[in-house]
Amino acid sequence: MKIIIKILKWIGIVIVSLLVISFILPGKSHVERSRVIKADVTNVFTLVNDLHQWNKWSPWYKLDTTAKMEYFGTGIGKGAGYSWNSTNKNVGKGNLMVTDVKENEFITSDLTFDGMGTSKVKYTFSKEGDGTKITWAMDQDAAGTPITTRPMCKYFYLFMDKMIGPDFEKGLSNMDSVLQSKK
Repeated sequence: MKIIIKILKWIGIVIVSLLVISFILPGKSHVERSRVIKADVTNVFTLVNDLHQWNKWSPWYKLDTTAKMEYFGTGIGKGAGYSWNSTNKNVGKGNLMVTDVKENEFITSDLTFDGMGTSKVKYTFSKEGDGTKITWAMDQDAAGTPITTRPMCKYFYLFMDKMIGPDFEKGLSNMDSVLQSKK
């Protein structure tokens, strides 16, 4: 019985320590990737601005092509959005809403994964040489998550760049392939 009490005591100490440490962890996360695509800025912008075209380049769409997708608005530009629901744990459930657009310059959106809060996503476009530089960025803030999951989110944010960055790189590469195949 003494051993069980000792084990429970150490488990409690570990849990409390992890909780206390979470208070000093950064409450924000930023992931960003860029790529120069040999295509006109209008073509790159249009590929991202039209949500119906995302299945051509999204790295997550390819994980579950049977996910239930529901578009709202026109599917293009500010106010457009979609929700998805997948049984694949790597795709999950959530929604995206385009919040602002400046043609051929930027697109911003709110991305909400069920139970994980809302991330701010921004795509920026600029002419570079004979192509277009596209930057895909995502910012998260633990203050926007439920207080019960906030400590876990802060630990999760420590690994966000390594987890999401490769997906951004794959998506940018897919965009490049889609646009090159149109030539």
